[in-house]
Amino acid sequence: MGTEPSAGAPDNLGAHIASSARWVTAATVIAAAATWLTIVALSRVLERREFGLAALAIAAVAVFQLFQDSGLHAALIQRRDGIRAAADSAALYAPLTGLLLAGLCVAAAPLAARFFHQAGVAPLVRGLAVVFVLRSFAIVPGALIQRELLFARQAVISIGSSVLYLGTAVGLALTGAGAWSVIGAQVVVSAWASGAAWAVTPYRPDPRRASLAELRELLRYGRHIIAGNVVGFVNSSTDPVAVGRLYGPVSFGAYKIGFETGSQAVTIVTGIANVLVFPAYAKVQDDLVRFRHAYVRSLRFICTISPPVAFGLAAVSPVLVPAVYRSRWNDAIPVLAIISFYGLFLSVSATTGEVFKASGRPQLFFQMGVFQVVLLFALIGGLYPFGIVGFAAARAGATFVMGVVALVAAGRILELPLVEWLRAIGAPFAAAFAMGAGVTLTRVALAAAAGTHAWQLAPLIAEGAILYPVLLRLLAPARWHEFADDVEQILPLRRGAAHLATRRALHLARRGAQPGR
Repeated sequence: MGTEPSAGAPDNLGAHIASSARWVTAATVIAAAATWLTIVALSRVLERREFGLAALAIAAVAVFQLFQDSGLHAALIQRRDGIRAAADSAALYAPLTGLLLAGLCVAAAPLAARFFHQAGVAPLVRGLAVVFVLRSFAIVPGALIQRELLFARQAVISIGSSVLYLGTAVGLALTGAGAWSVIGAQVVVSAWASGAAWAVTPYRPDPRRASLAELRELLRYGRHIIAGNVVGFVNSSTDPVAVGRLYGPVSFGAYKIGFETGSQAVTIVTGIANVLVFPAYAKVQDDLVRFRHAYVRSLRFICTISPPVAFGLAAVSPVLVPAVYRSRWNDAIPVLAIISFYGLFLSVSATTGEVFKASGRPQLFFQMGVFQVVLLFALIGGLYPFGIVGFAAARAGATFVMGVVALVAAGRILELPLVEWLRAIGAPFAAAFAMGAGVTLTRVALAAAAGTHAWQLAPLIAEGAILYPVLLRLLAPARWHEFADDVEQILPLRRGAAHLATRRALHLARRGAQPGR
């Protein structure tokens, strides 16, 4: 690494983040689209059981993913000084952890097969072991890229990974690889991402500079992240793991489709915000006014997008699932509708985690995670008789309650009054609710007149896309203009249009014509 990266808050932080947001937005949208297309293609090409087996194998190894970076990624981003020595120490430690996790993955394969009552899970889990070794080499360069807000480079890696995964998984599925098409794609993409991360960062590790003291300091910070991640894993994996064990790979596949489709669109926004805000928050953590302003602005942005997506998905779910995934996956419809609201609740509260990390209080992850796990188990106990729909409802309910608690805690850290929360969520939620009700009425009317058909999806989406902006502009014109300005900073559409108009005028002038002709 040539020079010591600065940890201060640059004067042009806002402009830099706005520029970076374009890259993050492009990468996140393309990645989400590629992931969704992969799920759609595999759900159509693979047998339902093969699709479910691959998902079960990935769920089985998810526990090892918690310890993949030992909190090093977040610790390196948050580090204020001495980053070179810290990075050298982490670069030596991370691959050793990857090898250990790969061995544990192989050893646990028979246990995973026994747990899910599916012998076919064991070889798939063994195949995923190599992924942990490959991913371990990307931890340090990935953290340094994000720490220095080099989002253009990060976008190249993300876009390449997404497109490669889509092509590899679908290509293997078409050749008859079955569940192995997903495993093979995971291995290929992990190798690409690690190689690309090293290629685009100027950092080169020097084991001679590694220090046990530096590593201990990183792990001291990271232990709170790990503790929170462990609790988060129990929270996020309880319902899908229980569905896989109790109902088998076919029902698990339906739950997976409903969950991914219902949450993915909303979490695109959360993903963009979180990638941007944690490094930005870390750079202004000592300035409460700037910290609070940055958080409220990001919250308002998220709350303008997430509600219409959630209400819209719930409204069109009876048409979307058979149109996109075919009617054999119709048992995913109610799961999708419920999980769309889970995604909404998660998006509103998700950036509170970045506040906790940037303010040096990562222990709150663990404390709140324990609370959510207890609540989730209680809700599952009450809703279990309703099958996979009950599990989805438990997930959404626990996330809603936990989101309220997280917002209160973040508000105390930022000294943010309750009225600011209400201003952030009020108008968008009202407009989104009205939009969802209107789309639902139209869908019911169409179904009564002609039955449910795939062609109905397009006009329903168009209705929602027109209705929500109109309602929001009527209810809160100031919010609408602020949102338009935020979008303009990320995607400079007006400047681009003005630039094209200027070029056109100059072209006409050279030909001796009047611009208005």
